[in-house]
Amino acid sequence: MQTEYGKPAGYDRARGKEIGKKNFELSTMEEAFTSEHWIVRIYKVLPRPNLNPTATASKPIKATKKVVEEENIPTQEEARYVGCYASEVSFIDRVYDGGSTGANFNLALHHAKTSRKRYFAIARGAGDGHAFAFSSIDNSRGTLQGGGCDRPCLDLENKFCGCMDMACTGPIPKGEEHNRRWAVYEVLKK
Repeated sequence: MQTEYGKPAGYDRARGKEIGKKNFELSTMEEAFTSEHWIVRIYKVLPRPNLNPTATASKPIKATKKVVEEENIPTQEEARYVGCYASEVSFIDRVYDGGSTGANFNLALHHAKTSRKRYFAIARGAGDGHAFAFSSIDNSRGTLQGGGCDRPCLDLENKFCGCMDMACTGPIPKGEEHNRRWAVYEVLKK
């Protein structure tokens, strides 16, 4: 695209030179919009192509007795449910992570482990939410029952992920700005 008369395509008037790589093809997205002077560029993500199976993947795999026996071995719990809290102020030395981590038990557990924290708390919305990893708990504000505390996680329905805002069925707790029910877990040592 020509931005200035007598200058090559992709000429940056602010820097006074031609910028960018040319002659390439996007494979995962396509250009949806470019503003007149290329200040705003918006791309559309293309649908992912179906993956073709390799020769070895197309062959059926025979189940062995060992594999069947392993499926029946109970998995060791990596975290213990502590309770439901209304205030993030109760979480000492906290590290935040939001988005999908706030709706998935395993992502929140991973966040706590990589942050080297003993506890993690989850408050789930729909497909996302809020999560904290922290070192200790201040129990002076007490714990809660109901009101969305027992809302299941997206990845593991047998785990509680708490709730946030409109997903909570209970009122905003006294002294709190936001309506949250934090499902708190302690990371167990192996």
